[in-house]
Amino acid sequence: MLQDLLSVIFPAICPGCNKPLLIQEPIICTSCIKRLPVNKTHPNLQQTTLENQGIFYYLNYEKDSLVQNLLHHIKYKNGIDLAVELGKQFGQILNTQINKKENSIIIPIPLYWKKERIRGYNQSKAIAQGLSQSMKIPISENLIKRIKNTSTQTRKSKVERIHNVMDAFKIYDTNLTPNNHLILVDDVLTTGSTMDSCIEALNTSGFFNISIVVLAMVK
Repeated sequence: MLQDLLSVIFPAICPGCNKPLLIQEPIICTSCIKRLPVNKTHPNLQQTTLENQGIFYYLNYEKDSLVQNLLHHIKYKNGIDLAVELGKQFGQILNTQINKKENSIIIPIPLYWKKERIRGYNQSKAIAQGLSQSMKIPISENLIKRIKNTSTQTRKSKVERIHNVMDAFKIYDTNLTPNNHLILVDDVLTTGSTMDSCIEALNTSGFFNISIVVLAMVK
């Protein structure tokens, strides 16, 4: 009863449209869910520099859109619950799209440790947690480490993005082997430079069985 009363006095706000949420809408409003520009075709191998990788994305990203509002909330406003929820929704779709195997492992793209400490969380890990809940696939955070404190990719050109994340990742010894099917998870894919750098490090260590999963993709 107290929770219901507080929700009336101080209603939670939908991160998509900034309108008050109803009691039965704990994270995102029903209207915004219906307006989500869900991608209908998987996998997608275009609009990226990546080659020969299965790329699965949930939402079509456009500037000044609902998706941009949601991603901004996830990344800069402690939107962990939203990231998990959207990851769960996407995971339900991926269950019928991606070739899951017994040795599949979900790998969130890591943040540099100082950046994660300042932010307090890794948004890619939160998305991965939602995917893991829906897909029943475990998560590993030990295989890849970001060893370079890269600056934000926002407003950088394609060439600047590539140089910014060059040699940014390192592969560490774990119980995983090149036989594992790796599902790399990130929040948004633009030029693919971050994924390129990560996959290059994985390929150098013998990992080639890789699928790419992102919450949104810039069209």
